Amino acid sequence: MALYLVVLFVVLTPGVFVSLPPKGSKLVVALTHAVVFAVVYQLTHRMVARALEGFAVNVVTNPSSMGAKPSGAAAPEAAPKSGPAVAGGKPTATGSGIQMVTF
Repeated sequence: MALYLVVLFVVLTPGVFVSLPPKGSKLVVALTHAVVFAVVYQLTHRMVARALEGFAVNVVTNPSSMGAKPSGAAAPEAAPKSGPAVAGGKPTATGSGIQMVTF
């Protein structure tokens, strides 16, 4: 969702694609683009959120299960049985050190 906001901000920045009104002062142009940004965001943010709702991210919970070797001389600690807390998502499936998280 943050990437959507960045793209929307850049696209609606005065002078990138269009400057509304064409011969307005800097303040008027900035205020006009602020209003356009707010309206476009309000009309599209739910659609973008729904489109990203099913997006899944793989989170590696146990790097040693992926063939990675621990750094340092200390022995690696066992991964907790419940898995780490994942902010912003709900665990949907686990297996061999990879946890599937959907947002």
